[in-house]
Amino acid sequence: MGLLSRLFGQSARPAFSAEADQIFLTADAKWRALAKAVRARRNDGERVLILAHFPATLREARDRLAASEIATEIIDRPLSGGGVPELFERRASAEAVLAPVPALTVDEHETQPTPPFDMRVAILSLEVHPADEVEQDVLRFAASIPCATRLFPFVSLEDPLLAQFAGPAVQDILRKLGMQEDEAIQSGMVSRRVRRAQARMSSRITSWAPADSAEEWIAKNVESESST
Repeated sequence: MGLLSRLFGQSARPAFSAEADQIFLTADAKWRALAKAVRARRNDGERVLILAHFPATLREARDRLAASEIATEIIDRPLSGGGVPELFERRASAEAVLAPVPALTVDEHETQPTPPFDMRVAILSLEVHPADEVEQDVLRFAASIPCATRLFPFVSLEDPLLAQFAGPAVQDILRKLGMQEDEAIQSGMVSRRVRRAQARMSSRITSWAPADSAEEWIAKNVESESST
């Protein structure tokens, strides 16, 4: 039984798919890939929703995309999966809409099948949260959107969670193996290691204090491995 079936039973919408992780050597490479992905998804006729767990990531996404001359808007209110089609209809001029993950909501009725809208949505998720349950909420939100939806995780080996197991030494190995700066790793093995690192960190969460960035959140809320 797949993840969506476990989350929603047999009522999961078949129009939703979670794509393979897009993992880059550096944060700069990830941001360059994000701008290319926005243009590619828009050229393919999809609406683009960009998700960030932390305010600092959201601000950097806005600034990086502006530097690439990509028009964006940031939502500043709660957003349900069922409200996504209307959101894009009201923001037709934006090439991408940026949303903080804490603003996402999933109502119980949204997990039931509804007639799909004639719209295709690409969700670009910019980081992995240290807590697995938060990532599960992102999946529930994406699967509740009543139109064809694809979720693309964009991360780099310099992101705080991945840096727990993939520091400069791993980057050097990948470069020696011929990996280019702007090339994405799409490896089931690497993705599994990301999830294992997330599971280890999730087990050390001691509080849920808000934070501006992933680094700050980990420092505030995650007990170090040396003290466990």
